[in-house]
Amino acid sequence: MVNFSRIIREGLHEHREPFISIYLPLLLIGTITYSSFLILPLAVLDSGGSASQAAAVLGLKGFGMMMFDIPAGFIVSRIGAKAAMSGASFLLFILFILYGFADSPFVFLSLALLHGFISALFLVGRMLYISDKYNFDFRGRVIAMLAGGLRLTALIGPIIGGIFAEAIGFEKTFLISSFFLLIAFYIVFTKINDDEQNRVKTNFYSSYVKVAVDNSKVFLTAGLASVIFMLMRAARIVLIPLVGDHIGLSVTSIGFIVSLSAAIDLILFYPAGVIMGRFGRRAGAIPSALLFAFGLISLAFVDDYLSLCLVAIVLGVANGLSTGITMMLGTDNAPSKNKGEFLGIWRLMTDGGSSLGPILASFSLAIFPFNAGLLIVGVACGFGAIFVFFGVQKNTDPYRVKDNV
Repeated sequence: MVNFSRIIREGLHEHREPFISIYLPLLLIGTITYSSFLILPLAVLDSGGSASQAAAVLGLKGFGMMMFDIPAGFIVSRIGAKAAMSGASFLLFILFILYGFADSPFVFLSLALLHGFISALFLVGRMLYISDKYNFDFRGRVIAMLAGGLRLTALIGPIIGGIFAEAIGFEKTFLISSFFLLIAFYIVFTKINDDEQNRVKTNFYSSYVKVAVDNSKVFLTAGLASVIFMLMRAARIVLIPLVGDHIGLSVTSIGFIVSLSAAIDLILFYPAGVIMGRFGRRAGAIPSALLFAFGLISLAFVDDYLSLCLVAIVLGVANGLSTGITMMLGTDNAPSKNKGEFLGIWRLMTDGGSSLGPILASFSLAIFPFNAGLLIVGVACGFGAIFVFFGVQKNTDPYRVKDNV
């Protein structure tokens, strides 16, 4: 008989250190980040901006992240994970103060681009820290907890941001947010210790050429598998609401279906980490990819509320089973030298995958009839699932595990 109380006690004990150094800053920064997804566009409108400028503010943040992924990797390799994470969190503190005093759409748009730069530095630094700090088995659970925490902050962030903005206005909401970012900076600065031995001193161009050449097989297999996962996840987010609208469902009904899928996803985050920690990344990646392909293809045949609910549940399971998979594959395969550059390239690839999902859906639905366009997206993801099967190889080295060797 399974002793669940013992499992819970052991889990709480082993996660004590990452709870303070990783999870707590995540909850603070993640909640504020996701609240900004709601209040930034509204603040742009409040400052006199147009609807297009309000939409562009989040796009510029994402564009800034992609622009800075590569330079962030170079910087992290030279200053270390602690300096990168603490420096980025302090810059976020300053940035939200500036958001609070911004008075024009141009200022908001400029700060959003800077927001993307800072976020890229923090995220690459965190990946480097997790890769160096934790072994293969525990790393899977840490990343799963991290991904689960992100899902939680995505749920509560907009609610908290909306309540505060409604009650006290945008300026004070940004300033209060900056206070919690200052707390996050203090935690990161005092609780994270990184390994200075892994820092390197080479020039920008030669270090990236070396990393790209030396790890080309990893990027073309596990890297592309990660891109495919991000593409499928992004396609799911875009297509479920569109299908709901196409079959005539109300906004409330569509919202319930999206929330149902998110709830299933959230329930599975920690079991996914345990499975991929104990049995290897393929144990989560392959079932997830197959379910993604099946679910996205099935969207083409949905014709009522119940069938869309069932497909949304399948896609929620698919996303839950692969919780943290792209971070796991990136940190597992990162070389001992020039690790920051490797993770910078990895972040650029996965960020690109997130952008490709909506683009693929948009082109397919623009060129073909609605159901045919859905089927094409699903079939394309089906081929992606086949690639995942071969791209994420079985773990072989118990000391330096590489899923793609």
